[in-house]
Amino acid sequence: MANKFCFEALDRTLRDILRLKYENSADKPFGGLTMVFGGDFRQILPVIPKGTRADILDASLNSSYLWTFFKIYELKQNMRLCCGRVSDSEAAEVITFDKWLLQIGDGSFYSDVYNDLIKVPTDICIMPSNDPIGSIVDAVYPSLLQKYNDPTYLQERAILTPKNEMVHELNDTIMKMIQGEGRTYFSSDNVCKASVNTNDEDLLYPTEFLNSLRFPGIPNHEVQLKVGTPVMLLRNLNQSEGLCNGTRLIVTHLVKFSITSFKVPELYIEVPETATVGSLKVRKGELAAIVGMVGSGKSSLLASMLGELHKVLGDS
Repeated sequence: MANKFCFEALDRTLRDILRLKYENSADKPFGGLTMVFGGDFRQILPVIPKGTRADILDASLNSSYLWTFFKIYELKQNMRLCCGRVSDSEAAEVITFDKWLLQIGDGSFYSDVYNDLIKVPTDICIMPSNDPIGSIVDAVYPSLLQKYNDPTYLQERAILTPKNEMVHELNDTIMKMIQGEGRTYFSSDNVCKASVNTNDEDLLYPTEFLNSLRFPGIPNHEVQLKVGTPVMLLRNLNQSEGLCNGTRLIVTHLVKFSITSFKVPELYIEVPETATVGSLKVRKGELAAIVGMVGSGKSSLLASMLGELHKVLGDS
């Protein structure tokens, strides 16, 4: 979710641009244009580095002066139950789990309100063991050694972790489980001479120190791969071919300076041709996540509903 300052900056910019074209535009939110926003406050709030809970709430959109101009539309229909491929027992299970998630998001399901503790049902928990990483892998990827190169098997599973350290630990564990000889790829770390005013920077930052650094969104200095292992792109390489940030691939061939792989097919959810949200009709293929509209009813629609409603399988 974007910081409230992004929306406030857009508001001031549109007021300034449209004040010479439309009367009283400087006194209207977003210059009088109708805006459509989509989001869910139960999901990730704005990220404030080293910020407190109060700082995060203050950066949210509902803490902005613009929030009083919003009209809220809530989506109440579970689209996964409309695909026609869910049995009655599965539908009942999805409905129960959906209500439980909504109660957690609303803050009405605390087992210990004072300590913000929630009791997780045992049917979605992994029992404590001496090897928690192995237990997670066995629960999410049963029969991994026999099915790890099956695209259908991989597209239905993913492990989500809050921190990159756990991602690296899981990757190392799974890589050791997969049979076959692997290949290790190294980065090229050195100080660029053209970007500094002295020739002694390489003494201050030795290669060993640069190799030890780890950053979000950037691969580590040492990456080990094996044929058949799933990988995920971290950059947009070719959007027309679907090779974007987050695309999952399966390695098929490893050589010294190149890697060959094929893309794991994406899994989509079928939605009805039309769905009604308040007074709006959302057509199939449009993003069904509308939560607010602001503005004065001008015909201009600055933020259109983009994208396709599909099931996100998760990131690693």
